[in-house]
Amino acid sequence: MGNWAVPTIDQAKPKFGVGVFAAPSFDGKPVPQVGGAGDLYSVLNSSKHKAEAFELVKYLVSDKTAVQKQLVAEGNFRTGFSYQASPLTQEIQKIVDAAPGAVVAGDGFGDNTAPNGWSAELTKILQKLYLGDSAEQAIAAMDKWWTGNAG
Repeated sequence: MGNWAVPTIDQAKPKFGVGVFAAPSFDGKPVPQVGGAGDLYSVLNSSKHKAEAFELVKYLVSDKTAVQKQLVAEGNFRTGFSYQASPLTQEIQKIVDAAPGAVVAGDGFGDNTAPNGWSAELTKILQKLYLGDSAEQAIAAMDKWWTGNAG
């Protein structure tokens, strides 16, 4: 779920319980969680103030107060940083903190990204669930694609 989901659920105050669980693993140990890159900062190569821009980015990603304010504003999570949050957000934070890392589902986000094309393939597989494929077929398709495309 996206970072927008928790505030939406919190504001809706559903009459049923909403919880979360970590992605399962074959051996029961925590595994890297799939997520998207949050709080993306960049410095344009054409910037006339490149050194100052890099200093600002360093501050925004390392200063505890700056990081926490951004996390609150966006509803994002970062290992080692917490903030006053709803019970559902706290459940998610525990999962993120226990994970040995993260895998970014989108293409082009560096060394911990999923193989190129994964997002599009996952979308196709999930759409087939709406057209009658079973969960078992979807899992088999994901495993087959990942095995054939992972580095």
